[in-house]
Amino acid sequence: MKKLVSLMLVGMLLLLAVSPVFAYTEEEFSDISWNAVKRLKESGRLSNDEINYTLIDLTQIETQGTVTATVYATVYEEKTGNYFDDILKQTPECCYNKLTRFIFELTNRYKPEYTTYIMQTHHDELTVSTWVYGQYKDQATYALLSGIPDCLNHEPYSRYNGDGDSSWVDRYSPEVIGTKPIESFSLNEVFVLSSLPYTSTTLFRPFIFMAYLWDNIIKPFQESEQAL
Repeated sequence: MKKLVSLMLVGMLLLLAVSPVFAYTEEEFSDISWNAVKRLKESGRLSNDEINYTLIDLTQIETQGTVTATVYATVYEEKTGNYFDDILKQTPECCYNKLTRFIFELTNRYKPEYTTYIMQTHHDELTVSTWVYGQYKDQATYALLSGIPDCLNHEPYSRYNGDGDSSWVDRYSPEVIGTKPIESFSLNEVFVLSSLPYTSTTLFRPFIFMAYLWDNIIKPFQESEQAL
């Protein structure tokens, strides 16, 4: 009996030894991420705890050379806006080509083991939408945001044909961005206005500055005068 039990244990160990370690294939991970984005869209939300959503607005790129990028994160759809005013003037179609190539390259770099993330993109005439899913979705989203000026101020990225300087993409790779938690998706200087964060570079700078003066200087001064 003891011999039989020993043989059974040996057999079980052999099965465990030769069994493959469980991991998602690229196709499986792609299906999981696509289904996750599909569920998000069906829920009517822009983001959740699995997926970050970024909307890149190209409305002013051709006339002003400016771009806005807004990130929605967590199930609370926390919104963070960034404003870039140092972009070469170009058509939205040209931007879409550049952004698509950049996003595709980021996707390749951030999912080597198919456990990090995958990006989906959609565009219309004046916007590009991106959904980021996976373990390092925050880091990948931060890389995308940080790379927008480089992306739009260079020729379209190409890994193979050697046209132009494509080394700028390396600055946004996982090795450079790292895996530390991302505390904020704001790339600009931030100040607090009425308990809400605003970037110092924004389309409505004069109005925000006046509101800041009212909440932090004028109103407190008036209240102190009334108290006297």
